Amino acid sequence: MQSPWLNHLSSWNPQLVRELRGRLKTRSVMAAIALSVIGQILICLVQLQPAWGKSTQEQWLGIWSLITWLLPYLLFGLGSYYIVGDITQEEKRGTLNFIRLSPRPGWQILLGKILGVPILPYLTLATLIPLHIVSALAGQVSLGFMVSYYVIILAGGGFCASVALLYGLTSGGQLGIVGRQGTTAVSFGAIAFFILAPAFMAWNTGVTWRGFGPIGDLSQGFSNTGILYWSYLPISDNLLLSHLFTLSTTILAIGLLWRMVLRRFRQPRSTLMSKRQSYAWVAYLEILMVGFSLRPEPFSRGDWVGFAVITYLLSAMMLLLLMLAIAPQRQALLDWSRYQSKTLNSWLWADKSPMLLAMVLHLIMVYSLLVPWTFLTGVSEENLVGAIISFIGVANTLLIYGFCIQTILAGRFTNPIVWAIGGLIVWLIVPPAMLALLQLTPDNIPASTMLWTILGYPFFEWDNPVSLLFTQFGLIVQWGILGVLIWWCDRTFKQLAKAS
Repeated sequence: MQSPWLNHLSSWNPQLVRELRGRLKTRSVMAAIALSVIGQILICLVQLQPAWGKSTQEQWLGIWSLITWLLPYLLFGLGSYYIVGDITQEEKRGTLNFIRLSPRPGWQILLGKILGVPILPYLTLATLIPLHIVSALAGQVSLGFMVSYYVIILAGGGFCASVALLYGLTSGGQLGIVGRQGTTAVSFGAIAFFILAPAFMAWNTGVTWRGFGPIGDLSQGFSNTGILYWSYLPISDNLLLSHLFTLSTTILAIGLLWRMVLRRFRQPRSTLMSKRQSYAWVAYLEILMVGFSLRPEPFSRGDWVGFAVITYLLSAMMLLLLMLAIAPQRQALLDWSRYQSKTLNSWLWADKSPMLLAMVLHLIMVYSLLVPWTFLTGVSEENLVGAIISFIGVANTLLIYGFCIQTILAGRFTNPIVWAIGGLIVWLIVPPAMLALLQLTPDNIPASTMLWTILGYPFFEWDNPVSLLFTQFGLIVQWGILGVLIWWCDRTFKQLAKAS
């Protein structure tokens, strides 16, 4: 297997050649090609049946539509499975630490992983492309759409592979599930297949490719939806805008992900992302979400409420994930207490400092966009007090979660991140479910709004003065809980300083 092109490839990316040599065995290659050929034969036999009563063009268009839908699902699902499985297996064997010692740039090594590890699925899908192109020509699909499809699917595949790399590098170190590489790979492969791929196709068929018009079964169900705006730009009604928006946001997300991946690859014991990266993610995602609310025609009342609820839920979820991503564990806090100054700059930017001030800055960044938007676009005067209470209640709840997470990670636990995630999930789900089962809801018992507010759900109809009063009591209790947590965190950090 010594050819000039292979030698040239080896000098550029030895990791890629290593992966190719380990996987491109004759039997494996023949099996991948045979599987693809059998699949193509079955697709043609099903779609080219005269009994369906379709014209030849419609039959070829059916083949094209089926392959068009299959490619992203198979690429995302199989590619992610192979990448995560390989990373966790290398972590278990200890060879990943050996690879980290390579003088090669980290991006080059990981790019070799992305291109080389799933080479057999890539080969299987590549043999589908000739039939895809032939069926597109026979079905009279425009050349512009085909070029767009392959460019977009490559960008989507790059995003999915980047997430898979990050998941694989994180699951072995921070989550402590290295010994279960099969489960880890299957779980993320399922996420890619059942969540990422459907989201990819839903967005692109409804927005990016909408300007091409209905093509076979690809755009059915989206032709009657309204125009999607972002910052007053009709991105779903203009091919150039839709492609620029999709590609630019995807490339920017890939860039941010790769900063995290390279950090995790070179510093496996560090936090998942730096505080600087977390600020960039908050700005990126909040500007992205708020941009969808800026449109020439105002939302109807029902649409505005639905959009506001989704926006606030996504923002809260993002902030919770960022807390887990930037919160340092006990050893990092000890190093910070021992070697670094306790200045404001250190609290905001040092990766080993507690994430409490960074969490407050995240809230300020989010609220500086969402609160003015809410008051300017959708809150009536009679709901003004209720909206303010909701903002305060959500902020209090997120601060409570943040203090709890940092306290757990600073403690002497085995796999503290698992304890933090588990405790967070239990707190978010179990108490509200119990209150709902006991019918302790604001509709039945207005005084129960205090309990719901304490748990972090201060969203009610504010017509009832009793509900409003007990919600205020709930806020006072939240402040009391915050005071206790601040005292406890201060005590914990003083103990760490003594221990260091």
